[in-house]
Amino acid sequence: MNQGNSSRLTRGAIDASRDLIPSQDIVMSWFINGRRVSASQVALQRCTGGNINHHVGRMCVDIAVVVAGVPIAVEFDSWFWHGDRELVDQRRDRMLLALGWRVLRIRSAGDIPGAPIILATLRELRSGHARVLILTMPSWGVGPTRAALVR
Repeated sequence: MNQGNSSRLTRGAIDASRDLIPSQDIVMSWFINGRRVSASQVALQRCTGGNINHHVGRMCVDIAVVVAGVPIAVEFDSWFWHGDRELVDQRRDRMLLALGWRVLRIRSAGDIPGAPIILATLRELRSGHARVLILTMPSWGVGPTRAALVR
């Protein structure tokens, strides 16, 4: 389904030995603004300087950052929770786009891209060449999903 100028950066676009920040404390979580926050989300917030658990309409985005006046939602999709939720995530992207936001989705089972990749991706979204960008990390697809364990 086309999300209007969406792009996908795949596993081959990232050099795991150079470009990833391993999230060894992924099992740790905190509560910020009344919502659970993973260590990966905290690391992304520190990298972007954005607001964590920011409310946009009736939604709450993981991290909201404004780059040169352009609002960007940074969503961290862990494999365990989002491995089978692509249609839900696409619907959420469309709602954010309709509200004037651009979206960066990071799909991972724990690792996150390093600051140079994240900042370059935010600049690309700001430029308007894409409205939705998806970074798929090497760990995406590794391990069970919540839905598979519940069945």
